[in-house]
Amino acid sequence: MKKENKNSPEADTLKLIHELEAHRIELEMQNEEMHNEELERFNDLTVGRELKMNWPTENVQRKG
Repeated sequence: MKKENKNSPEADTLKLIHELEAHRIELEMQNEEMHNEELERFNDLTVGRELKMNWPTENVQRKG
């Protein structure tokens, strides 16, 4: 296997491919993190809605 000259088009291409792969991996990780945060918010909303729906209202006195 021949060594690439640091300024050769092949070396530039390999460097670019490496950078793109690194960015792709970073974006995949960010996407997974955002997806997990979205699931957490959805679960929090679901639990909150269930608590609100099942909250005993007979003990609540309304002012008015």
